[in-house]
Amino acid sequence: MDAITDDDEDTIPSFDSDTAGASCKTNDDIAASIHVIGQVAAISSMNTVFYLQMILLVLNYLPALKKRKGTKRKREANLRRDRRSVIEFVHGWDDDMFKRQFRLSREDFYEVESAILSNKVRHGYDLEQHYKYARLSSGSPISIELRLLITLRLLSGASYLDMIWYGVSLRSIPSIFWETICDIDGAVDNINFPQDEGSMMQLSENWARKRRERHGFATNMGTVLAVDGYVIEIKKPTATDLDGQEVSCYRNRKGFWGLITQVGCDCNGKVRFVQTDWPGATIDLSCFRETPLFQALRSRAMPEWAHIVADEAYTPLSGECNFQILTPYSQHQLNSAKSQDWQNLQDWLARRKENPLFTGPKPVPQYWKMRSFNHELSSERITIERVLGMMVRRFGMIWRPMEIHFGKVPTVFRVICKLHNICMDSWLRKNPRGILLDAEAPPFGDDENLWNTFDITVGLDDSYDQPTDDDIQERLENNFNNLSDRRRVYAARNIPRRDALMEELYVLGVRFNHLNEIY
Repeated sequence: MDAITDDDEDTIPSFDSDTAGASCKTNDDIAASIHVIGQVAAISSMNTVFYLQMILLVLNYLPALKKRKGTKRKREANLRRDRRSVIEFVHGWDDDMFKRQFRLSREDFYEVESAILSNKVRHGYDLEQHYKYARLSSGSPISIELRLLITLRLLSGASYLDMIWYGVSLRSIPSIFWETICDIDGAVDNINFPQDEGSMMQLSENWARKRRERHGFATNMGTVLAVDGYVIEIKKPTATDLDGQEVSCYRNRKGFWGLITQVGCDCNGKVRFVQTDWPGATIDLSCFRETPLFQALRSRAMPEWAHIVADEAYTPLSGECNFQILTPYSQHQLNSAKSQDWQNLQDWLARRKENPLFTGPKPVPQYWKMRSFNHELSSERITIERVLGMMVRRFGMIWRPMEIHFGKVPTVFRVICKLHNICMDSWLRKNPRGILLDAEAPPFGDDENLWNTFDITVGLDDSYDQPTDDDIQERLENNFNNLSDRRRVYAARNIPRRDALMEELYVLGVRFNHLNEIY
């Protein structure tokens, strides 16, 4: 074996540390690549298994699907309803029974039906096409007449369960009711407060005619409207319905849930203004401040001689409306006047005792003047309370909490007011003189024994009886016994128009006989 020379040493590769590190790094990369390839292969295998399982599942159920397609379940045939016989049965009732059931006379009923049809046709409603599809579906259409019959019966106080004999499904009653309410609201427009001075003068002349028929003379009061608030009882709203508003805001001070409405009427009991927008805990003063009528008074859009009459709760607003809201003297003012009258009388007696020749006139008691004015004002203001009482008596839906969404209550109550106006127009055609200020409220039917001979509580739950006169009066009263001192000052503030009218009544001879308690 030859010896290794120095030249041969130069040709032998050297194995240093750098070469060893590079070799190790290459081995690590190869191992990492192999690991990644293994993971990708595992995932691909799992996906392949999943797809195979899905294919097997579809192949397993495909015969069943083909079999079901061949034996498709037939749709159950619609129930054939003979709704025409229901309408013919109602046509067989006499006029008195028709009015007891639906609160409108036949003539007024068909006028409303005609107004609804005209309004729907004007907005593109195709009556013939609707009837055609309805006959193919159930054999007979739910005509506008039948919808109106159902809606009026529900407004009168009947339960939705009583609608079974009208030939419609009970599940469709809520939609029929609400659609018809909207139709009436859009077709009938008889709630309006005049904007021109001539029409306001006519309203004032009607109030003056009532006073003339009562006293033999007419005072220059200038009343055009009587206003009051009413609480519509509703079911307790949910937090979801109120969109974050406090539920307690809808709880009335008398303990039930409700919405506040502001209503105004003329001397003949027709509703001229209605707005229902406020939770039950709101007082009348705050509600009326947000109405267009208040804004008209505040902006002096009404003539200076005109005013509206209201109860004591509206007194703080009179100063903001050029004193065109006429309210009665408060009990605080009456007590103060009585004390002052007693003091004036004692001073007058003392002066006569000191000077027998004293011939000064005996002081006129301001207290009895105020009482006379309050009585005269009450005879006009009570008209709106009678109107609300008539609506409560006529439409049994507001005898108990309304079982509809509280957002629909304003529209329903506005429709009730419009139907009330239709009834009043019908009554005024038969009684041209109108309603006397000291007369009883007009009857609901032509026969005087209407409410004694017919059970109007049919269909109502036993827990909601027909309200008594005391219940209605309690609902209409507004007694705020815990007023703050500031409100007491506002309530006691003198209203110049009120003081002038008080003196005018005294000059005209209106007196209160405190011995017989009569005027």
